[in-house]
Amino acid sequence: MDAWKEGLPRNPHFAVQVALLFSACGDVFLIWPEAFPYGVAAFTKAQLLYIWAFGLRPLQLGLLLPIVLASLPFYCLLLLHLSSDMVLLLTAYTLALATMLWRGLARGGSARWGAQLFTISDTVLACNAFIQPLPHARLVVMATYYAAQFLISLSAFQSPRLKTN
Repeated sequence: MDAWKEGLPRNPHFAVQVALLFSACGDVFLIWPEAFPYGVAAFTKAQLLYIWAFGLRPLQLGLLLPIVLASLPFYCLLLLHLSSDMVLLLTAYTLALATMLWRGLARGGSARWGAQLFTISDTVLACNAFIQPLPHARLVVMATYYAAQFLISLSAFQSPRLKTN
């Protein structure tokens, strides 16, 4: 109970557990198209919890440039295909996802691979849903999504790799 009073979980294990719960809620919401915004909100909360679990050390600011260079062109393309009511929601999610990718890459280990797979999953999902249908998209999305969740969960039991650059 004390963790909730303070507003943040006490440890990364708890943060990952709650993130998985929000992800499961997001999965349920995505079943119904009219609940899509609630699904995105749940996944945004999951990404924020993953960021907290991965921590801010090592900072690894050098990872931001490649993430921005890879994310920005796709995001700009995505914007061309979004309705106005989805722009703010998906912008917030994209920022949370990109930040989670940065922190996962900086942490290393299974967090690195999980963050990359989660980003691939959501990129394929967004492309398929908003830009152009892709062959076997659902298979790619689900395989990368569940592998990502597994690897991120595994990272909660690993010590962060210490990096100096």
